[in-house]
Amino acid sequence: GAAAPLFFAWHSCDLSLLNGVLYRAFHRLWFNCKSMTGKPKTNSAALAEARRAAQAGDLDVAMQWTKAAAKRAPRDPSPHLLLGDIALARGHFQAAAKHYREALNRKPDLIAGHGNLGLAWLRQGEFQKATQCFERVLRLQPNDVTALLNLGYAAQAQGKTQDALRYYHQAIAAEPDQAEAYNNAAVLHFAAQEYVPAIELLQQAIRIAPDYAEAHNNLGNALRAQGRLGAAIAVYRTAASLQPEHAGVWNNLGNALIDRGDLDQGLAALERAITPEAHYPVAVSNWLMALNYQLKITLDALYQAHRQ
Repeated sequence: GAAAPLFFAWHSCDLSLLNGVLYRAFHRLWFNCKSMTGKPKTNSAALAEARRAAQAGDLDVAMQWTKAAAKRAPRDPSPHLLLGDIALARGHFQAAAKHYREALNRKPDLIAGHGNLGLAWLRQGEFQKATQCFERVLRLQPNDVTALLNLGYAAQAQGKTQDALRYYHQAIAAEPDQAEAYNNAAVLHFAAQEYVPAIELLQQAIRIAPDYAEAHNNLGNALRAQGRLGAAIAVYRTAASLQPEHAGVWNNLGNALIDRGDLDQGLAALERAITPEAHYPVAVSNWLMALNYQLKITLDALYQAHRQ
């Protein structure tokens, strides 16, 4: 099936940048030395250190600097916003919501506070609360694309397909080069078996972001649903080259190859989706089913495959 749409955060720093164990270890040592030799002279300097630690992947150090900044400037919302970001990155969604509320208590019109509080609610399945937060962002900043995308996701999670499509198309109107909006709208059209608009949206997403593996994968799904196996296989191969660790792509490629009668190639693709790291049980089921059609396999080998 089509991959789930994406949702997005208003991070006050990029918590996804991991610069390696050596740098994180160095930064921890540097932080400990800094603690012994004196604290940063300003609150902004402490927050700068927190953001550098977060960007290096050392969230513990980031937390220490941020708490120090919060203690030094109790009315400053920035430390609480960053504490929320750190909790969100760790998957501590209730804690993240608490920190974002603390930030909003200090600055009620803080867009990142409302937006990421909405995201914390979204991750907990509190879709109505999340929607209220994202709508507040739009009142503060009309046509905020991140808010529109997340509103679309929240609506989709509640089965409100038309609302979700409306938000995604509003995001496209606000920012026409937003590839994720095209992809997310296409997922909804695909689910409704509306393959032509899904394909058009996905092709546009790929024109905007040629290395967008998920859009290639979803395009392959739509083409396969139309029976265009050759085109689907080519697109899946592109997606696999862009994101080789994507088990869903290998599963979809394997199924398309088997549909075309290329059993051996299909099995090989499915095997790429059933590595211990992939944790993709659907591919295991598809692989075992395909083995039943492989004439050269013995009953004993088939039995052993099922046991594994």
